[in-house]
Amino acid sequence: MYYNSIKGFPSEKIYKHPTSTMNFVGGWVPLISLIEWKCLLLAKSNKRSLPLKMINHNIGVYPIGVHYLNKDTVIFGGPFLEYTKFMVDAEGRIKSTDGIGTPWNYYVTKHDPIDVDQVAKRMAKTKGIGIPSPTEKIELVVKNMEIKLSYGRPFKRGRKIFGGVVPYDSVWRTGANSPTIIFLSNSIKIGKSIIPKGTCSLYTIPRQNEWTLIFNQDIKTWPTDPDRREDFTQVIIPVKKTDNIKEQFTIEIVETKKGGVLKFQWDDVLAVADFQVMKN
Repeated sequence: MYYNSIKGFPSEKIYKHPTSTMNFVGGWVPLISLIEWKCLLLAKSNKRSLPLKMINHNIGVYPIGVHYLNKDTVIFGGPFLEYTKFMVDAEGRIKSTDGIGTPWNYYVTKHDPIDVDQVAKRMAKTKGIGIPSPTEKIELVVKNMEIKLSYGRPFKRGRKIFGGVVPYDSVWRTGANSPTIIFLSNSIKIGKSIIPKGTCSLYTIPRQNEWTLIFNQDIKTWPTDPDRREDFTQVIIPVKKTDNIKEQFTIEIVETKKGGVLKFQWDDVLAVADFQVMKN
């Protein structure tokens, strides 16, 4: 059990997650200072892998771990943290970090000691980028059906998106931060599949030639590792390359003669799902 203060709340919130053992508390940021410690333990253990447990207030008790990819490379993380490569010496001390392809998309190497005061002065003069993935909320009416959509909108920021930040053939939260949530006041039909009215989460599995669009009943689980047992509809939707480059991930809903279309666009990729509105 641990306590967390939240802005706007009069008292601390209590989180309870039953477990007999625990190695980390929190998410990615608290782990950074402890990763090398686990790499050192792995090297001393003479084992190929070291299982670990993390407790996070969003996802509860979560299995992660460190394991050797080869004698010089350790893989750290799990589905929640994606996977990060650490180049290590024989003792397990980290020489460099390769986080390319994770949501943070970073690469780190060691260098001479930094003058923190000089860095602070430079950063104080640098304009902030704001919220990296702001939340967008949309409300509209399509064929007399009310639709509400909430999703995080990450930016490209010079990264390779599909096949990079968003791996192919893997479940994607279809946005950033919290789950992508859609509310439908009427049932809709995509292809031969009926999506019942109500509130659900959206996930996708991007591929080069098509996407799988997933409607899931769980709207609370942290979306980097959704409860796939709560899937109730999956549909295949077409995808194509476009010259209209989108720097920021965008979901658009447009009314058509037969109903409407869901458009998912980021970078040079556009995926679409045509739907019909059903009568309640």
